[in-house]
Amino acid sequence: MPSFPKFRHAAAPVLLCFSALLSPLHSQTQFASVRGVVEDSSGATVPNAALTLTNVDQNRPWVTRTNESGAYNLPQIPPGNYRLRVEAQGFKQFAREGLILQVAQIAELNVVLELGAVTETVQVSGESPLLETASSTLGEVVNSLTSENLPLNGRNVLQLVALTPGINANTSFYNT
Repeated sequence: MPSFPKFRHAAAPVLLCFSALLSPLHSQTQFASVRGVVEDSSGATVPNAALTLTNVDQNRPWVTRTNESGAYNLPQIPPGNYRLRVEAQGFKQFAREGLILQVAQIAELNVVLELGAVTETVQVSGESPLLETASSTLGEVVNSLTSENLPLNGRNVLQLVALTPGINANTSFYNT
């Protein structure tokens, strides 16, 4: 069998470069995450509280429980319109409607439960929108309606990147 000494030493750097190019692809996601802490009105954490995050449009629930520190995490949630319900023994049920999750969003939603019977519900409305406090990344979701209705010079969809906060588009950007 013939030997290829030139290629034997070149294989490792080529594989290293190839794996380095693929690693950023792994960090891209089409899902959102919801996490937070459940506490009582005195600030003490509530372990083993049941959380149900339901997609309102599909009536699809995601269920989890808080850990011994009162923390919870719901990863890999498709973007959409959601309702959150939290129940724990000895506390009133907590409900929040109108949670809009976007692509790659990490929403931190801390819940404060009030003492009372489980049959009572604390309905939360009129709260501020979810802020992503877990990271400092900037992003924007451009839906199909926006991309169809905005005038694009030459129909270059890459121009929609300029709609994202913190993006400075130069003239070479529009000529690509």
